[in-house]
Amino acid sequence: MKQEEIHFNSTLTDRVVSFYVKYAKEHKEDFPALETARDNLLRAALWAWENKAWEAVHDLWEALDPWLDATGDWSNLKALQEHAVQANRQLQNREIELAKVLTSRSTYFELMGQIAAALSDAQETRDLGYKVGDPKTIVN
Repeated sequence: MKQEEIHFNSTLTDRVVSFYVKYAKEHKEDFPALETARDNLLRAALWAWENKAWEAVHDLWEALDPWLDATGDWSNLKALQEHAVQANRQLQNREIELAKVLTSRSTYFELMGQIAAALSDAQETRDLGYKVGDPKTIVN
């Protein structure tokens, strides 16, 4: 590892993040299992964002968004949405994925009474749908 200039902690962090991405995907509908691993899942999401592992950030958002919403964990939901928006803006050809996150964030903003922010995200989602020619995204 020293010869290849790989830092041990980043490799370990990458493995932990990968494990929890897989765990989140496998248990995305099993809320008690997600609750059991709550702190580790949220830490993995933060590490993914801090290490600019954009695919992992999106995957964790996608798997954890319904659970965080259903349990009313608004602060972690909002943080994960913000990170997923940033992640999808960093990656190429991510219009559909970005639109999904923006739709979710728009709903969050609407529920929080932040109508201008909700409309802004909804309009950007519509524009992304037109850009890629995806009727489902336009309708959402």
